Order: sequence, then C-alpha cells, then structure tokens
Amino acid sequence: MNALNLKTLFALVAVCLVAGAFAYAHRMRARFRIVPVLLAVAGLITALEFLPSDYTASWHWPVALAASAALGIGLACLIGRPATGKGWRAASRRALANFLDDRRLTFVAAAVVVAILATVPFGRWAKAEDPPGFWASFYASWTANLVFFAILGVAGIVVSVYRPEKDEFSRRVRILFGGRQDPAVDHITETIRKIGYYAEEVTRTYRIKEFDEARNAALVRVEHRTVTRNFYDDLAATDEAVISVTPDPIDPPRDPVGHLVSFSVDGAHRLSHPVPVPPGDRFVHKEAIDIPSGGKSVVEVVTETWYSLAELHEYEPNRFAERVRIVFVHEGNLPGKVVPVTVEMPSPVTSRLGYLRELRVPEMRDRKPGHVAFSFRLSMPQAEP
Repeated sequence: MNALNLKTLFALVAVCLVAGAFAYAHRMRARFRIVPVLLAVAGLITALEFLPSDYTASWHWPVALAASAALGIGLACLIGRPATGKGWRAASRRALANFLDDRRLTFVAAAVVVAILATVPFGRWAKAEDPPGFWASFYASWTANLVFFAILGVAGIVVSVYRPEKDEFSRRVRILFGGRQDPAVDHITETIRKIGYYAEEVTRTYRIKEFDEARNAALVRVEHRTVTRNFYDDLAATDEAVISVTPDPIDPPRDPVGHLVSFSVDGAHRLSHPVPVPPGDRFVHKEAIDIPSGGKSVVEVVTETWYSLAELHEYEPNRFAERVRIVFVHEGNLPGKVVPVTVEMPSPVTSRLGYLRELRVPEMRDRKPGHVAFSFRLSMPQAEP
C-alpha cells in the first residue's frame, strides 16, 4: 500500500471515528466530556517524541497521527456507547455545541493545534542543519515540553474547564447538599426533577357562544393553550396535564353541563370524541405529556361549559406561568347587544363587549401555581348605548 493510499485510509478512519467519539462524549458526565478530545491531543503530542524530525517535517503527519488517536478513542467510545435511541447526527451536533459553548476549551484546543502545527517547520529546520546545531536541540526541547504538557496539562485542563452546571442532573443536586449520596438526597433529586419545567406562555380565549335567560347562564367555549418549557437541557421530563372543570349550579340543571371538546399535545389529538361534563362534582381529565430536554411542549385544550352569570369565575395556573394572556370574544345569540365583562386583577374593571368584538386583558406575568391569576364575571347582555 503506497503512502497516498495509506494517508487516504487514515483520513477516512479519522472522520468516522472522531464523529463517533464526539457523539458519545455528550453522554458522558460533564466533567469527563473533554476527556476524548484531550486524550486525542495527548496521543498526538506524545507521539511526537518518538518520531524523527524528517517525518514531522512533512505536512501529512498530523493526518496519520489524528487517525491513530481517533482509532483508539473511537473504538472505546463505540464499545462503551449505551443504547440511546438518538441519531448520530443529533448526538454529534450536541457534542460539538457543548464543545464550542465553552470558550476556555475552544481556546485551549486552538492553542494546542497551533503548537502541533508549529512542530512542522521546527522539524524541517532541524533536519536541514548539518551538522546538528540550534534547531536540532530546540526541536528536541520543543517536543519534550509538549510531552510534559500532555502528561500534566491534561489533568489541569480537565479540572479547570469543569462546569458543574453541565454535569449530570443527580450530581448537580448533590452539590447543593455537600456531595451527600443517600436515599434522602435521592428523594429530593426526584422531587426537583418534577418541577424543572414551567409555562412559558398561557393563552386563554373565552368565546361566549350562547345565552340562556331562563337559567341566567352563558355557554362559554374556552380555548386554552400552554407552552411548557423544560429547564433541563440534558433531561427529558414527563408531566401530567390536568383539565379540571367545576360545574356551576344552574337551575333548572343541564345534563351534561358541557363537554371537553378536544385535547392535543404538539398537534397530536388525544381524544377520539368529546367527553361530556356531568353536573355536580368537579370534572377531572388527565393526560401525560413528554417535554424534551431543553425543549418545549404545546398543549391545547378546548372546553364548552355553561357558566352561571351569578358566579365569580377564577383561573389559577397549575405551574409557574411566565406570561398569561386572556381574551374574551362575544359570539352569542344576541348580536344586537353588548356583554358586560367584569375582570378583577385585583380591582374589578367592567368593560362592555360588543358583538364579534375582542376584549384583551392586559398581559399578566410571573403567576405562581396555587394562586388566582385573575377572576371575572359575566352579565346578561344589554342594549347598545
């Protein structure tokens, strides 16, 4: 096999195995993610000590050495790689993003590359000296120092570039408790894991569809949309969306008092048909949702229920809501009249909502779960002034 074919083979092996090494690196604990890269650097530098200057003087030596280092790293990563279910392309992109995200690591890698490339002219100058003189001794000293850095510098860099916020989730929690590892901390870890997401945006549109003067009630269609964001960029979350409807007392009663019309997660519908809401006790419907690591999930729920005009209606988010938007729309069966809508935030403000008009409540921010975000009351339509 001639030198050209050998170099080509080394280049192909390097590309494949380095990709595998980076794809596996993102699965490692944060403090160890740099290890595959640093081992490759250490292998390249250490090999310089055992190569004659006439070989290092050639520009093709970095390709051969990179392929040799990548071969060992790639095989180790491929053998130890757990089944993840993620594609190599996505895994490699994430590993590269983690690498470039740390400017310290990028700077160190760039400096090492410059040092290795500088060995080429040093080797040429050492080879050209006859008899050996300054450049020959300088070249020997240069490669010896690179080996010294490979042995001690790797350990120092691993410690200095360690970022606790990028470590695996359980270790990040243990840091809060002095590194303790016991069942109590494991329980706290699971508890924190369950609250690692929040409602980035909540939009509720109340469409007033019909009025029943005999029952003093209004049929209201509520279109609810929540964008849930996962705080953890390395940990997927499973949440439970709870749809709760407490029927208002209506006389004479209606059965059913309304319907859960639709429920969808990221555009996928979960209901095959509307679910009736019986009168009396609170109606509860639950659906599990998956939130990808560092991503978001969009939940859309539509309900239609009869609201008593004598009751005050409240909304409270079931998780922290960064932004809450409320819209009222009059689409009722009395088009020639306006609907008085009283919103309490916390002081009551009454607005007159015209037919096919929208009433947008000022955006609310940072609403906590378990606390009423806003409340409102509808009144029977009145003649337009």
